[in-house]
Amino acid sequence: MLKEAVAALKTTREALGLSLADIKASTGIEKSNLSRLENDPLANPTIDTLCRYAEAVGKEIVITLVDISKPASGRC
Repeated sequence: MLKEAVAALKTTREALGLSLADIKASTGIEKSNLSRLENDPLANPTIDTLCRYAEAVGKEIVITLVDISKPASGRC
């Protein structure tokens, strides 16, 4: 699920025509960290980082907890 969320953020950033420098200006997150987040399959960002990035592209991160007895896709 994390990879999909990051991919969606990158896709949104690119669709908006924003560069990593634009996201850095909005979030204060270094371009090298943003690049690693977008391209490193082992990236492990904090929720704060994801929320700041999402806000910079006009999105919001939503986390939902469900009982594990209920079927769900993409479980942790």
